[in-house]
Amino acid sequence: MVNRSARLLFFLRPLLWPLSLIYALITWLRNFMFDTGLLKSAEPPVFSIGIGNLSVGGTGKTPMVSFLIQKLDFENIAVLSRGYGRKTKGFREVNHSEDPSTVGDEIFMLFKRHQNQARFFVCESRVEGVERIMASYPQTDLILFDDVFQHRHVKPGYLLLLSTYQRPFFKDHLMLFGQLREARKGAGRADSIVFTKCPESFSKDNYQNAAGPNQAVYFSKVKVEVPRNSFAESLITGGKVNIVSALADNKAFVNQIETTFEIQQMKLLRDHYAFAKTDLVFDNSKLPVICSEKDWVKIEKLLKPEEKPRFYVQKIQVEIDNEADLLRNIMEAYKRFKEEKGSVING
Repeated sequence: MVNRSARLLFFLRPLLWPLSLIYALITWLRNFMFDTGLLKSAEPPVFSIGIGNLSVGGTGKTPMVSFLIQKLDFENIAVLSRGYGRKTKGFREVNHSEDPSTVGDEIFMLFKRHQNQARFFVCESRVEGVERIMASYPQTDLILFDDVFQHRHVKPGYLLLLSTYQRPFFKDHLMLFGQLREARKGAGRADSIVFTKCPESFSKDNYQNAAGPNQAVYFSKVKVEVPRNSFAESLITGGKVNIVSALADNKAFVNQIETTFEIQQMKLLRDHYAFAKTDLVFDNSKLPVICSEKDWVKIEKLLKPEEKPRFYVQKIQVEIDNEADLLRNIMEAYKRFKEEKGSVING
């Protein structure tokens, strides 16, 4: 039986289609102005990698940034994000005096995980952000841009497009009719396409055809770690738990937990939600609570010391099929960048 929301969408589609055409015209005109040079794109002075998507919602950009920090052999890495959901504006460096409300939950999570491997910054203007980073840390040799595909004022040296396996961009439609921020052909700007959140068993048919002649296609899976509390104690699988989640894809988080635990109560909230202590109260207060790593950076400060052992964090990692080829392509782009920079200086 068709539920109410699906039925409502069915009747609204004739109205949404013309609005989607207007949106298409606006995004086409903006991209045309960048493509023809009427609007300028600035290339960072050091090698950079942009991670982004065509659609709204979670495609796994932050886990991909984490993957690149771990896998790429650069000495001085800077990560620049808009800092979505923060209450501040302008350029800020992420450090221990900041928190998710001042810099955003995703970048703060990355800072907590990789603070000894990279520096982290937020700025609405990526161009200004790059200038401020280089002025403060001129030894920076790699900049990772989190969510930059539509921010065309900056031109990364290598551009990664992410799209979920379940809802690939080539089967989606423009907002408001679908979930695409711009037309499908925008994917042509990417150097590589990664289809994320692939199931354990999947087919690559049709997905390979979505790429252009000079684009590589990769597939990634989410590797789920055993939930652990702040004392590094693992949660024994098979037991009863409560969960709290404020992610772009709460359903996927629930599905992950359900494979190994028996969920008694769940609180599913909107992405980037600012938690209150009341959100962490459950009917059975003795059961362990599982949350994501991104949510934990906001939840932790709301808990008393004696409450923390009951909360378990489920971390995730990215596994990429043909990982070595992706990393090789990135490093080849880095070598070309260095050669071009060298020729400009020598010339």
